[in-house]
Amino acid sequence: MKKGIIDDGLLHKRNSIAHGEMMHIELPDIVLYKDQIVHLLDCYLDLLIDAYDNQKYLNCTPIVD
Repeated sequence: MKKGIIDDGLLHKRNSIAHGEMMHIELPDIVLYKDQIVHLLDCYLDLLIDAYDNQKYLNCTPIVD
């Protein structure tokens, strides 16, 4: 996934809308964002399943401040 799609595209549009700017978002852009976010979530799910299957979570050292 390209970092710029989320940071420069979606985040910029979200911030503009949140600050009251009227913004038109084209349907192809919405589909692109949705596809990229779903892909990112699928990758995260794969990492979680892999960590569970290999019990990687048992080897983690707690972070102590």
